[in-house]
Amino acid sequence: TRGVFEGGVDARAKLARDYAFTDTEQWSGLYHSLEPFAALRYSNRSSYDDIPLFDRLEAIDGRDVATYGVDSRFLLRRRPGYDGEGVKKNSGPFELARLSLAQSYNISREVVDDHFSDIDLAAFVQPVEGFAVRTLASYNVGASQLRGANASISWETGPLGPLLRGNGSRIAAAYRYVRSDTADDVLQSTEML
Repeated sequence: TRGVFEGGVDARAKLARDYAFTDTEQWSGLYHSLEPFAALRYSNRSSYDDIPLFDRLEAIDGRDVATYGVDSRFLLRRRPGYDGEGVKKNSGPFELARLSLAQSYNISREVVDDHFSDIDLAAFVQPVEGFAVRTLASYNVGASQLRGANASISWETGPLGPLLRGNGSRIAAAYRYVRSDTADDVLQSTEML
């Protein structure tokens, strides 16, 4: 029998500003939020190292870690209205962009010769509804190098021909880059989804 205990505390603040638009028919304003956060997490260590890794529960490694960073979101507010056929248009907010910057500090042990993790920068940009660009990059300050990156372009759409029939259909292309400790050990992949 093996048990895993996890606990933690999260703190988050939110600063936001609303900018009103008067010269567009579709948008009534831009909402921008800045959310600094901090978290402290604890997972117990197990002495059962000889147990094989069967699932995600066995793969949990005990650690004490503090994470801190900031999230920023940009939402466009739609003007209420109707289309040409008298049907009410979508009136919810439209997420234009999202940025996140985070780093962790491993309190009780070192990871890659340092207590600090890589600095992770994530970005999401949706210039038009249904078309999105997502990126994630991990930069190691101690080694002064990019350790990993992921970029994807996706088009979320409704029914499209004989292949995509549902409302949540999505076509995407992605690129992934992962670097090891040595410059020669690099993994790169591209995917179509």
